Amino acid sequence: MSTSKVIDLFALESAENTFMRARIDNDDGHSSWEIAEKAYNDKFLSALGSEFKFTALDPKLAYELRRIADNYILERRFGDLHELPATARKTYQDFLKVTEAFLNWLKKSYDHPHFYNIATEILMTARGRREPETQTDFPGLTEHQKRVESHYRELLRLAVLLRATLIRRIKSLKRSPGPKPDTALRHFILGCSEFWTHQLGRKFTIDYHKGAGLTDAFKFCRALLQPLERVREKDVVTAMRAEKSLSRKSEMRARSKRT
Repeated sequence: MSTSKVIDLFALESAENTFMRARIDNDDGHSSWEIAEKAYNDKFLSALGSEFKFTALDPKLAYELRRIADNYILERRFGDLHELPATARKTYQDFLKVTEAFLNWLKKSYDHPHFYNIATEILMTARGRREPETQTDFPGLTEHQKRVESHYRELLRLAVLLRATLIRRIKSLKRSPGPKPDTALRHFILGCSEFWTHQLGRKFTIDYHKGAGLTDAFKFCRALLQPLERVREKDVVTAMRAEKSLSRKSEMRARSKRT
């Protein structure tokens, strides 16, 4: 099936489906998740999977795709994040300061002389509270460390993840000169990129010149947008380029920290 035919199949033109367009949806009795489920129904997912060669009807993958749509609809309802007051960015910055301090203490506590053994203490507390075992596999640890330090390592991993999330959000809230970016679309493209890269194991690329040389990643993003909202092709390309630029900068920072 050609992509053009698939896109036609995905398009929702009938009057009874117009409420599913995210931009004009104003909480008319349908939750964002209900709209996402109806937009990305089994017929849509089956066609999507056939076109892009993956099992889109797999429950895990279907959930991830609908979550991307759900987030997009919520952002459209909430409004442009760049319209938030300046205090919103400061709130994230305050949260980041607390997180940085906690993370620094968490790292120091591992071999701090005033602590008995923080990793062991966390393990004992977790078992006393009948907490579930952690599910993350930490390579490079000894068997003893895997048994004793898993909760500590998981807490550290999540704290680092929280810090990265706050830093990214602070940057996205920063006002910059020129036209305001479409943050909802950028976040949607970010979700598509993560799905394309991590769930499907493919490179998220963009090669655009006046409609020529469109990549599968671009076609995938465009297909996922079709049931939700009409978006200009150039706006999709702009959001993809912004995501690629942000990803490159993140990779460069990660490499610099390892060296």
